[in-house]
Amino acid sequence: MHTVSRPDATTFGVSFASLHDGDAPDAWIDVILGTFGEGAPPDHLTFGCRVVPDTDSGVPVVTAVDAAAAFTYRPVMGRRLSRDEALEHPRIDDFWQVVDLMLLGDPDVRTHVYRHD
Repeated sequence: MHTVSRPDATTFGVSFASLHDGDAPDAWIDVILGTFGEGAPPDHLTFGCRVVPDTDSGVPVVTAVDAAAAFTYRPVMGRRLSRDEALEHPRIDDFWQVVDLMLLGDPDVRTHVYRHD
């Protein structure tokens, strides 16, 4: 689990990845966006995606999925968005930015997804 912070050090979101091996390695990334801390409003949203390597181009293929589908609901998740809800949500760009950070900055995720380079 990773905390993503704003420049003023407040929490922007929390992300976590589930890494799986099978016919091809894949990563399931969930991101909780909202306001965090004491007295924070109940505004949390959870987005999800699946990432698989594209062995032809070397660029991972990322698709939105129903959020945190493999996890037992916890209140910190707030509203778990379906794929369709996520794609229409005004914060989808924030979600994709966090996913990009995970793919580039998390060594476990990066190694898992890009290991076919």
